[in-house]
Amino acid sequence: MITPEMTMTVDQTWTVYVRLWGRCEGCARRAEASTFVHYIEPEEVRVGEAGCFHPHDDEQGEPEIAIARFGCEHHDRSAPTKERQNGTRLTHNELLAELYNLAHQFGHYRSWRQGERTKEYEEAVVAFSKGLPLSEEQQKLILAEEERAWEFARLELGFLGFSEWARFDAAKMCGLDAYQQTFWPTAR
Repeated sequence: MITPEMTMTVDQTWTVYVRLWGRCEGCARRAEASTFVHYIEPEEVRVGEAGCFHPHDDEQGEPEIAIARFGCEHHDRSAPTKERQNGTRLTHNELLAELYNLAHQFGHYRSWRQGERTKEYEEAVVAFSKGLPLSEEQQKLILAEEERAWEFARLELGFLGFSEWARFDAAKMCGLDAYQQTFWPTAR
């Protein structure tokens, strides 16, 4: 049993990781999607991002969560693994970072499934991805979605018995701060 302040072992972290991946895949089955969560090479996502969620609303594609990991090009990219293609294992810190990212991206999925991502938000995130200037309202919509995804991530991880909350909170603050610095660089 993991207590609220207890540090998790690598095995405990991996168990939560696999369970969360399974929850993501379970949602995909309910949504009748084939590949929902998978690894991608870092150059396949926006610079500075560790993964992404894409609903593919306007396309024939299915929703997906992509987790960026170096050296995954020939792995079964849709099954969780602790190893890179060259056989090296992720460190515990790398595994935790990837777990936080997976939970955060699943948080975006939950926000989307619950209809909390508005048309205005979707327009703002497309403009942001293209590097277009954003209004202050668009910036606030993006930051609100990021905060919401982190809150859903916390709920999912708590449900699965996760206990590294200080480290999770640090990752959350780092992620939110990156957006705040992008939108309001002189505010701090």
